Amino acid sequence: MESKFDGDIFDDPRMIAARNRVILALENSPAPYTKRFRAKLNGLRQCGDYPVAFILSQGRVTRVLRNQCGNRGCPVCDSLRAARIRRGLGEVVAERMKAGARFSLITLTMPHRRGDMAQKLVCHLTAALRKFQQTEGFKQNVRSWARGIEVPWSAATGFHPHAHYIVEAKLWPKDEIKRLWIDCMTRAGGPAVLPNGAHVKGVKDAGKGLMEAVGYPFKVMDLNTIPFLELVELLYATRNRRLVSVCRTWSHRIRHLLEDRAAESAGLDLADGTDWLSFAEVRLRARTGDRAALRLMFEAAELLERGAGTRALAQGLRLLIKGEMGSCAPNAGRNSAGGRQREY
Repeated sequence: MESKFDGDIFDDPRMIAARNRVILALENSPAPYTKRFRAKLNGLRQCGDYPVAFILSQGRVTRVLRNQCGNRGCPVCDSLRAARIRRGLGEVVAERMKAGARFSLITLTMPHRRGDMAQKLVCHLTAALRKFQQTEGFKQNVRSWARGIEVPWSAATGFHPHAHYIVEAKLWPKDEIKRLWIDCMTRAGGPAVLPNGAHVKGVKDAGKGLMEAVGYPFKVMDLNTIPFLELVELLYATRNRRLVSVCRTWSHRIRHLLEDRAAESAGLDLADGTDWLSFAEVRLRARTGDRAALRLMFEAAELLERGAGTRALAQGLRLLIKGEMGSCAPNAGRNSAGGRQREY
């Protein structure tokens, strides 16, 4: 059995292999090679390659945050994005559960065969989902919802696009949900859905429900095993599509909760001596000869050298430090304004 990687997600060999395959697939994509497309590829190639911030505790570097490209298809960014969404939704769902709200998990599937094109399947699925949310049954029974679309692949059955909803809803009969889904897929021009194409179950554990409802659009294992031409097809079929959607009510509540939590966390961090500094700020201060900033960069390099996957990043940071020290030698000990330095 394969052991679980317990280092930085950027250095997980499975993630690296999957990202390299995605980059190669995008390079061979039928999409126009526009300026935006080139920027996306460049971002994927450089994802995690340089520091963006330092986390300090009692004045010493305890963690180095790395850049994220934010592109769909990047396994690292997809994983981190899904985790952030689940974290926000988890607070909202827990809050509503305490108020006595009922939650259900609705899974909507469609028939598919090994040779079906991903583009066609995804188009039918998204069109049917749009119609499903516009039905009177959905509007009358569902108070709030979040939806995730997944497009897994297997050698036996090919692409299997489907959707998961976690909903705060009334006692909505399962037979009605199944009937509506069959009708919506028919009106969307998709294949005939069988009654078992819609699954409904209650949610008692918010964490498990959210993990299923808002998972990952593509599984890392699939990205590493899917034939190359089908990977190209998958990425092209899901371009410019929103694979995770959250209703407006929950979106607003998540934003308010996160703002409150950020303010509370900032206050606790300051009380504990924890601080956050952008790498650009530290580098700018180092250029002026700020010894405290140079010390932070040395500490970050030493921290990165402890991990096998981050030694190259540490080496690059040390080369940068050497360059900054050379450029700031005449100003050593002073900041750009010649004033007092900030102590960490």
